[in-house]
Amino acid sequence: MDKKTFVFVLLSVAFYQVTSALNVKVSKLPRTLRQAPDEEQTTVVHDNHTYYTSSYYPPGQVPDGLWIDFDPLIDSGADIVTFLNITDYYEVVPLAFDFPIYGHTIDAVGVAIPGFLYTGTIYHDFVHLTQYIAALQANFDPSISPDSRILMLNTDKRFTVQWDNLYNVHHVDAGPFTFQISLLPTGEIHFVYDQVPLPVSELNATAFPVEVGIADALYLSQYEFDNDGALVLVVYIYEYHDVTLNATDNLTDSAYVLKPLPNCVIAKTCDECLDLSATTEFDCYWCEASKQCSDGIDRNYRDWLIAGCFDTATQDCSYTPVPTEPTRPTETEANNAPLSQGAVVGVSVSAALVVLLLAAIIVVAAVFTYAYCKPNSRVGLFMIEHRPKARYLNREPKVSSDGEKVNF
Repeated sequence: MDKKTFVFVLLSVAFYQVTSALNVKVSKLPRTLRQAPDEEQTTVVHDNHTYYTSSYYPPGQVPDGLWIDFDPLIDSGADIVTFLNITDYYEVVPLAFDFPIYGHTIDAVGVAIPGFLYTGTIYHDFVHLTQYIAALQANFDPSISPDSRILMLNTDKRFTVQWDNLYNVHHVDAGPFTFQISLLPTGEIHFVYDQVPLPVSELNATAFPVEVGIADALYLSQYEFDNDGALVLVVYIYEYHDVTLNATDNLTDSAYVLKPLPNCVIAKTCDECLDLSATTEFDCYWCEASKQCSDGIDRNYRDWLIAGCFDTATQDCSYTPVPTEPTRPTETEANNAPLSQGAVVGVSVSAALVVLLLAAIIVVAAVFTYAYCKPNSRVGLFMIEHRPKARYLNREPKVSSDGEKVNF
């Protein structure tokens, strides 16, 4: 199959260099500055976002059961967890069920103080840039008020987080914000708002990103030399899709419900894969080598590169490709690979081994040269004593002209 079938153009080529223990560079799709709508929606609004559908419920029309009242649950002794350390930016919480996000399954999320959940598997300092589920991502600080708290309900039927009475750092005088995110085992996502004292378009988005929606990204990695000449692993995070919810600018007493649509990733067999290709917006291909279905744009992207799926994936389930050893892209292929924009795709383990081997050869050659030029040095004497023929020589000490014993 032609590799160009899976090529897509990255809309944003700017990278955010993350300063952390892990070398991460993030590229996110461009966001337009949020503007207040010309007219507020007063009816339910349904939208299709390819991977998800969204339904906006205005004040007075929010379905029963979307908002979870934590106070009675706390009074009844239910297992309610509070955010353990308000000085932490986020807290990783294992889920009581596997949650599907963009067709991929995760078993934990990062609950972040700024009003969102992080769904990625690589944790770094800038998790707010992408791979989020954001009811209202903004610069909140629970230390401003003793009444601020983050509550979590984690059962096998739902995972709900409530940001309760949190103040925005840039708009303290506006008052507290209270809202919830709920995740269901079906992949359904609920954003429910009790109190949002400012229109979303008026929140300071310059100092900190303001988001209402979800986004996902894929990972690629490679070894690179840093500024000090050290070989380090750099992880590139490419955002491939986002959903921005902007049906309203005033969120108080409103709600959003997002429901997942079928996509290629959920298929487990070739027949299921081609059925999805015929019944969804996705152009799905089956890769027998990795046993995965994809349109080439999802979290399995790196697996497809390593397994050679871009050359063997098919839309014909009667075709069985000849098994071959997985091959890594050549340098030319990597430079022309989707998303790379000139970056070498994949982990260059072989390059690292070559560098280490060359370094070892240079060190050994330098030692031999030094020993040859300075035979009376410790290294020179050691090499002479342990030269291959030395084991056949008589090791009895010889006497020098001044009477001292020396060994050769």
